[in-house]
Amino acid sequence: DVLAPGAVVVEAADSIWFTGCTFTRLGINALQMINGVQNSLIIGNHFYDISGSAINIGEPDTEAANANAQGLNAMVNNDVLNNYIHNIGVDYGSSAAISVGFAADVDMTHNEIFDIPYSAWHIGYGWNNIFPCNTKNMLLEYNFVHDYMGDGIYDGGGIYVLGNTSGDGYNIVRDNYVKHQMDAMGALYSDQGSTWWKWQNNVVDLSETEFWNYDTLPNWASVSPDVLEVYYEGNYVTTGRYADTSNG
Repeated sequence: DVLAPGAVVVEAADSIWFTGCTFTRLGINALQMINGVQNSLIIGNHFYDISGSAINIGEPDTEAANANAQGLNAMVNNDVLNNYIHNIGVDYGSSAAISVGFAADVDMTHNEIFDIPYSAWHIGYGWNNIFPCNTKNMLLEYNFVHDYMGDGIYDGGGIYVLGNTSGDGYNIVRDNYVKHQMDAMGALYSDQGSTWWKWQNNVVDLSETEFWNYDTLPNWASVSPDVLEVYYEGNYVTTGRYADTSNG
């Protein structure tokens, strides 16, 4: 799979900053960093009225040249901080606000994401296929996600991860506030094949939605088959319901 086009695309670059920018009225994805971008920063920007995603870090291609890129071809140390993102996915409703393909050392903190049709974050790819990749040292903290997945698109989450990571330590999702998910599957979602994630001290408030589609009761977390080294620790939730099909 490949990403849809971006209005602004950065490739094979180092130390590129986007700060204080407005991305709006775009008929495709807004901002992409792909194919060997390193030491770059997306901070303090406003994204809205966008047909697809706001931000893409890396491609979802599972071929080794992309998933396990080395040296100057690798996606390393690109951070997404303090951005304001809403009303994206206007035409392509299954677009996540922020997607991360295969990348290392990515901090994503203090972002607010709301009024979107699908997931706020989509991280990883490959399902339950185990292959070498350079995804590691992901940190998501102090983000506010609210009022999302209200357009009938389901099987997503506030923060959604998929597929294996490098196994070189845990990726961390902590101290985020996720509120008012309006459809299945789980607000903090470890989908098939997810590996090496810790979900710590997050707040999940689903009190505004009594039922999801098909009379499904809301789940604060969802864990799919074939996950490995995935832990939920110390989270505060308004419902005790979660979906666990991991068989352990």
